[in-house]
Amino acid sequence: MRKKLVISVLLFSMLLITAVHGEDAQEWYIKGQSAAGAGNFAEAVSDFNNAIALDKNYVDAFSGKAAALNSLGEYSDALTVAQQALSLRGSDATALNAQAYALYSLGRWEEAVAAYDKLFQYQTNNADAYCSQGTAYLNLDRSADAAVAYQHCTTIDTNNFWAWRFPS
Repeated sequence: MRKKLVISVLLFSMLLITAVHGEDAQEWYIKGQSAAGAGNFAEAVSDFNNAIALDKNYVDAFSGKAAALNSLGEYSDALTVAQQALSLRGSDATALNAQAYALYSLGRWEEAVAAYDKLFQYQTNNADAYCSQGTAYLNLDRSADAAVAYQHCTTIDTNNFWAWRFPS
């Protein structure tokens, strides 16, 4: 009787431990999204890493990690991770945006402009991306192109302050 009780307790403990630590890749991804939404970007990166460790082809986890790294100011790492996501799914808008923003933040203006152009093939309603592209164009002394990008920005978001600082 005692032996059965010990075995039952051990089996129950094993099931409980598995239930507590049994997160799958999607659960870690959701935790990462939640952490990023709350502004806890370092925690988000850790959660996305856990998701990636469980599924090496989890594009959304790579994309989320790239976005979180951008929010932490770790642009070179964000660029690397965004490129990993894009190698798995080249049309992922989150990864394309993370790649473009990382290039923009690194001052790699030509590459940023091209990356934003690719993003706009899949996502046409991102005002901040158009404004960032406009600023990249200004840094390249391409004011006519900047004006077009800022026009797209203000068409989407009439209150976007970036575009309004550009003299017409």
